[in-house]
Amino acid sequence: MTSKSLTDYAYEVLSESKQESMTFQDIFKGVLEKAGDTNLDEQEVKKLLAKLYTQLSIDGRFAILKDSTWGIRSRFSFDKTYIDTTEAYLEEEIPEEDRDQEEVNEEKEENGELVNEEGFEDEDKPTEEFDF
Repeated sequence: MTSKSLTDYAYEVLSESKQESMTFQDIFKGVLEKAGDTNLDEQEVKKLLAKLYTQLSIDGRFAILKDSTWGIRSRFSFDKTYIDTTEAYLEEEIPEEDRDQEEVNEEKEENGELVNEEGFEDEDKPTEEFDF
């Protein structure tokens, strides 16, 4: 590679493209062509792929869009570049002890697990009552 950074080449590739956005693979091919590095072995390609993806993710000039393509951030409005990740966290991934007990009970009822009116499964229910 020459003295330009991978992201500088990527910016050129996207700037010169007639498309508004491009797939990562197409950007990577364009970067290799601009840098003159088309005869790399598989290990070098893997390293450059990872490096470019990381650098694009960090560099504020670039945005990944909802259709998993990349573009120059200044060309897009916020709503085109913002991806709501709250849906990405599934309830199954949240440990039961970190969730609201009512929510846990509802899920167990939906899954057919028996939960008594106090919210205990039979084996979890205290066996003795204590007077203090």
